[in-house]
Amino acid sequence: MRPDGTDKRQLTNDATYRDERPEWSADGKSILFARFKGDTAQVWLMQADGANPRLVVDELTPAPSWFGYYGYIQWDWLYDWWKGPPVAGR
Repeated sequence: MRPDGTDKRQLTNDATYRDERPEWSADGKSILFARFKGDTAQVWLMQADGANPRLVVDELTPAPSWFGYYGYIQWDWLYDWWKGPPVAGR
């Protein structure tokens, strides 16, 4: 979506998967996200417009349970992405 909140659109839409926890790259050109299929958790990367989705990590082990710890999945234990220094003008 645009910075003012207009032009919203969904970037992933496959009922086979549950996509969660998107993380922007420092330059705003890419999005890293977790993708679940049943009990298998993967890490994917795509361009900010949703183009070119590609698998980065085939299987996170151990995969988080559906409910995590008291309903909370601690994502920083599963993946961490250095976003680099702040980009001027953002």
